Amino acid sequence: MILKRKNRTKKGMNSLKFAFSLLGFFILTLSVWFLGNIFLLQGDEVEDVIFSVKEGDGLSRVSFALEKEGLIASKTAFALWGLISNKQRCLMAGDYELSPEMTSFNILKYLTTPGQAKKVLIFEGWSTEDIAQHFAEKEMFFQDDFLNTCSDKGVAFFKDEFPFLANLPKESTLEGFLFPDSYELSKLDSPQRVVRKMLLNFQAKVLENEKVNIEKQLESKEITLFEALTMASLIEKEVKSYQDKQIVSGILWKRLRNGWPLQVDATLVYLTGKVALNSHKEIDSLYNTYKNKGLPPGPICNPGLESILAALNPETSAYWYYLSTKTGQIIFSKTLDEHNINRGKYLR
Repeated sequence: MILKRKNRTKKGMNSLKFAFSLLGFFILTLSVWFLGNIFLLQGDEVEDVIFSVKEGDGLSRVSFALEKEGLIASKTAFALWGLISNKQRCLMAGDYELSPEMTSFNILKYLTTPGQAKKVLIFEGWSTEDIAQHFAEKEMFFQDDFLNTCSDKGVAFFKDEFPFLANLPKESTLEGFLFPDSYELSKLDSPQRVVRKMLLNFQAKVLENEKVNIEKQLESKEITLFEALTMASLIEKEVKSYQDKQIVSGILWKRLRNGWPLQVDATLVYLTGKVALNSHKEIDSLYNTYKNKGLPPGPICNPGLESILAALNPETSAYWYYLSTKTGQIIFSKTLDEHNINRGKYLR
């Protein structure tokens, strides 16, 4: 009789252990599912979507609409997170640009936090490193994360979406394609989303700009887009006014055609991060346009539209040389002797 009780007790304990194990497995599975839906990318949309929240819209309707747009995988998980985080009454009416790179966590934060979007100005002539540092200073994301997104890995990532990146030279980065402009960005934006915005802007302002007519320009000059951007980046860093840019463009293209080294100081600055010195002209690098003929391997900055237009519309002149005075004035010379005289006159 006692033995039977012990067996029944043992069986009861085993059943209880099994029930707890099953419950634990269920809770673990549910937790993994829930956390995965909230903190990992789950949407099946591939492009940014303008999503509208109207006055009076509740968490249930917004969750349903987000799932329908392919921006989240589970309306249930999204709504549950809204309740847990006590955000169900914090949804703000308005139009939001939502990205496939945003998690459910970020989307809910974006829809419930005022003043998320801010204008960020990217200046003409900034390098990718300058832009990355600027974003880091604004505490949007780490500098290295942006640089990695703009590296050759970024080219591979974006080239299917942006065909103009498909035929770049091996190991090329996105330097030159990050169009300088004013951007409305959020601290919730990922580096990928920001770069996509900049590439879309480049596509609209340069490639699809009828005034630029870039396909015809490239074809008539027998150059590639990458070569044009590389030249534009040199012009951007060398001179300021559009008229001077056109003349310098004419000089640099003429040097190329005649097999001269370009001898552009800005490439030395790009190499060293310092003011160009005579000793820098001996650096062994393809970016050293004193030691090497031809264009450098790629753009040295992200040029603005004016510099791109100047690269495509060089002005023919008798000049072969130029220098920039301490006040920024550009002095042009027809001969080396004349150039050396001007160097002594304006640079000492």
